Amino acid sequence: MIDSMNATGTPGFAISPQDFLNTVAGYAQQSAPQTSASKPIKLATVTSLGGGNTVRVQFDGESVSSTKYYPCLATYTAAVSNRVALMPTGTTYLVIGAVGAPGANLSVSGNLTVTGTATLNSTATVNGNAVINGSLTVSGVGQTQFVRKTADESVTSSTTLQNDNHLVLPVVANATYSLFLMCIFSGGTVGDIKFDWTVPTGTVLRWSDQTGTSGLHSNVDVYSAPGGTTQVAFQVWATVVTSGTAGNVQFRWAQNASDATATIVRMNSSLQLTRVA
Repeated sequence: MIDSMNATGTPGFAISPQDFLNTVAGYAQQSAPQTSASKPIKLATVTSLGGGNTVRVQFDGESVSSTKYYPCLATYTAAVSNRVALMPTGTTYLVIGAVGAPGANLSVSGNLTVTGTATLNSTATVNGNAVINGSLTVSGVGQTQFVRKTADESVTSSTTLQNDNHLVLPVVANATYSLFLMCIFSGGTVGDIKFDWTVPTGTVLRWSDQTGTSGLHSNVDVYSAPGGTTQVAFQVWATVVTSGTAGNVQFRWAQNASDATATIVRMNSSLQLTRVA
């Protein structure tokens, strides 16, 4: 835009020549058609069939079908409602085949390698080696949850069972879990420590400790404290079977006898739940 006069009385630019060139270059880049190298693979659902093995699709994240027909790979026979993958080619897309619906099972015949994060919200079957160079998140059977105490927690002069601040994990309805607890603690020889569990309505938690003692979630178990600042630990294994109610599996503890010397559940105690059914 010309809106000023320079020293010689001729019109001048309000922006510098370099800024003007940058603006023109940016406009040209935005106006140029995208090539296949700059486009991602897209997922869509087939909405109608056209001639010559072409289809209209509704791309994921969009609310209406495309007006354009996209060609299909010769090896793919299109059908309405198929969920498909489209590969960029030139300035358009090629339908390369059907894929599973969101949340569908994953089946791989051969080796599977993932670099990054893999999230599975359903069943994965791999007939070969699975190599994941990153994190694996599983929702369903095979899911493992883990929580660690990040700070010491103490109880003084109290035998009332209270929720541990850290050792709690969620469970879903109609599922089975394997539980493992490692509790590190210290305390006076009078107070010691006792514990039990709270679970969702209808859930059965059957535990066994390292001495062979066994009980249900509401049965209280007791361990002797060593006195002073010496730290000791006990371990608990359990099977947790939920019914129609989801909720939390909560570790609770207190002193077994009221004592002015604090009973302390120590940092790095941990609770783990693995879903097995």
